[in-house]
Amino acid sequence: ELEEFFDIGKEIVCYQNKKDLVDKIKYYLKHENERKKISNAGYQRCLKEHTWHKRFTSAFKQMQL
Repeated sequence: ELEEFFDIGKEIVCYQNKKDLVDKIKYYLKHENERKKISNAGYQRCLKEHTWHKRFTSAFKQMQL
């Protein structure tokens, strides 16, 4: 369900199994700029859409409170 909240590959990186995890770790350790770009994009998305204040505001709005 992460794809509902983040752009996979642009704001967060996921893995399928242990080998995929190790491969991605090695890749992103060698590609610092790309790693930082994804990290920053995910952080900015969190600040923009996923704070507790925004979550509660959305929940109260859906409950019509």
